[in-house]
Amino acid sequence: MECWKIVKILNNNVVFVVDRQKQEYIAVGNGIGFRHKIHEYLSDGEIIKIFAQVNNQVKNKLVTILEEIPFDRIELTMQIVGHAEKSLNRKLNENLAVSLADHIHYLLERYEEDMLFPGIASEEIKRFYQEEYAIGCEIVDMINKRYHIELGYDEASTIAFHIINASNQRGQKTLEIMYGVRDLVNIVTESLQIQLDPESFDYSRFIIHLKFFMRKVVLNSRETDCGNNSMLQRFELEFPFIDETIKNVERYILSKYQYQMHDDDKLYLFIHIRRLLQK
Repeated sequence: MECWKIVKILNNNVVFVVDRQKQEYIAVGNGIGFRHKIHEYLSDGEIIKIFAQVNNQVKNKLVTILEEIPFDRIELTMQIVGHAEKSLNRKLNENLAVSLADHIHYLLERYEEDMLFPGIASEEIKRFYQEEYAIGCEIVDMINKRYHIELGYDEASTIAFHIINASNQRGQKTLEIMYGVRDLVNIVTESLQIQLDPESFDYSRFIIHLKFFMRKVVLNSRETDCGNNSMLQRFELEFPFIDETIKNVERYILSKYQYQMHDDDKLYLFIHIRRLLQK
């Protein structure tokens, strides 16, 4: 069990604490600033969230948000983050709690003023991040139930976007990756004159591959080429129509991102497109 000593009280629900190593954190919990005084200790059970202080800029932003947002909205956000982590079975960046609390607070204010806006990149998120979008819909239901309102599922895409960002440990440019995936899907379908089934397992695997590929492109990550030239050459001869599609992808990637595709990039794309066409 960690030992948290209060060194400053921000408000009724937020305090500054230090651990045994004298490292300072921000602790959030219902009434902890009201029930305790400076130099007293908090138990883990009283705290719903601990924020590490990275730098003054992050600290100031966090303090401002925690001071301005009603505690019930912060508490709901913590529940939402826990729900998302459990559903996705992965740890999300702790900044999600901050960005999502701020978003939910602003969203509820807009709702009260009848000034809701369309969700961000809604169609792309529905198509390419179906799991996160489904959780976004569940979160919309949680907000509606808590505040007895009727938000539409358009808002789920924006919530999903926050989750997607928080899933990217290296800070990937999520929107750029997402739009890149959209463009690649369009290039493939238009070049081959086909329609894809978004419900199929092969489509899902294809999209996952494109997301990993676009992440590498956007980050300009250079990996060692495994040298499957003979297999690639055989595919190019056997499937010239797929080869032409991949050349279109290659031209797009080089022109827009200044990334030169490796033979491995082309080979894996060949394999996925071939599987799609077989189905």
